[in-house]
Amino acid sequence: MEDFLSGRNVYETVSEKTEMLRELNGVDASYEGYTYLPHLLFIYAPFYFIYKLVTDGRPPISGGHFEGPFMLIEPNIYVFLVLIKVPIIIADAAITYTLAVKSHRIGLIYAFLPYSITITSIWGAFDPLVGLLLLLTAMNLDKRPLVAGLLFGIAVMKLYVIVTLPAILLYFSKNRRNLVVFLIGLTASQIPTLLFLIQNPETMLNSILFHTSRSPGGVNFLHLAPKLYSYDLQSFVNKLALLTLGIAVSVLALKSGKGFGRYLVPSLAAYMAIGPVTNEQHLSSILPLLFYRGRSLLALWLSYAYLFYALLYSGPAYYTRPISAISEDLNDILLIINQSWYAIFADITSQLLYGLAVICSLTLFHAIKGFVQKVAA
Repeated sequence: MEDFLSGRNVYETVSEKTEMLRELNGVDASYEGYTYLPHLLFIYAPFYFIYKLVTDGRPPISGGHFEGPFMLIEPNIYVFLVLIKVPIIIADAAITYTLAVKSHRIGLIYAFLPYSITITSIWGAFDPLVGLLLLLTAMNLDKRPLVAGLLFGIAVMKLYVIVTLPAILLYFSKNRRNLVVFLIGLTASQIPTLLFLIQNPETMLNSILFHTSRSPGGVNFLHLAPKLYSYDLQSFVNKLALLTLGIAVSVLALKSGKGFGRYLVPSLAAYMAIGPVTNEQHLSSILPLLFYRGRSLLALWLSYAYLFYALLYSGPAYYTRPISAISEDLNDILLIINQSWYAIFADITSQLLYGLAVICSLTLFHAIKGFVQKVAA
């Protein structure tokens, strides 16, 4: 964000650090910096600007990677964490309101869902923002295709969202006018992308296409892929997964026909199950749609499964650290809990994570089957 506000091209920074990383390690790996479309920068910029105004202006974090020891600047880091989560919290509140308009019960369930609270307030991942945009896209496809195109285009800042585009285009196949209007909105939404692309197309494309060669894994069948002792082999598995995903999405769209586009869920579920990288927060993009389409039980099951995966992966120490500073006695109790946790789960964590990943993927396959059958009926 410092680069963006100072006028520097953020993709050039990522490209430079990628070259430094490759020279340092001798491996054709990429620096995991800002690798999304630029829309998110414009969303976060006002809140970071406020951060600069209410603090001494120093970045909340110094060092790390190639810049010396990693340090958190206090109290700046606390102000930063609060302000930078505001857009996501607003998005989650908007999802809650939208669901509550349809059903007060569903709105309440989502509002107090432990998974949503974790992703939004603890992690601060911006996938709930993507979930809101996709929910509003689905709601506007029929009556406001221009708005749907704009919202969808912004949601594509997370590139995996593009898997839903074939279904949407197929949905408009018998309404050429709405298709053209949707594409106008989609094109208009990419003006920020074009501006950055014109500046330096090579560095931008290299940064974004990092996702096509990164190490696969996560909450899916490829969970064990990072264990492969070759980055080139991991990259090959990633590309193979993308090819499989492309075939799966195409078959689903063609098999289901026009009605498929209305739901968006099957395409997203296919990515979650067999896409190359599925992180715990990615579920936030599909949860609002599941609740909105009346699949509350499925949404609840997946949310708790992904939450348990996150807890296993990170360990309780990650979540209890903020409250451990309240008192020394509380810190001692939490330390005992953490030690007990690792004593119980340390030797079986990998097996549990893999089992959960496979179960989640199978559940998503079942969800795809249900949606396709509903469309076909």
